[in-house]
Amino acid sequence: MTYEVKKGGRTYMSTQHESCRYPPTVEATIQAAGYDIFVDGKRQKKARPTKAGWGDR
Repeated sequence: MTYEVKKGGRTYMSTQHESCRYPPTVEATIQAAGYDIFVDGKRQKKARPTKAGWGDR
């Protein structure tokens, strides 16, 4: 598993350790700031807010 945070073709964080993955609320904030999150080379869907707050992955 490769987990990366990128923006504009530049990689800001990359890891192969599952325990280093950001929690869903942090992922939503990162995506809202314009960064893309990739898992095994595939871009994650944008997190959307739910009635109770931020949704899961």
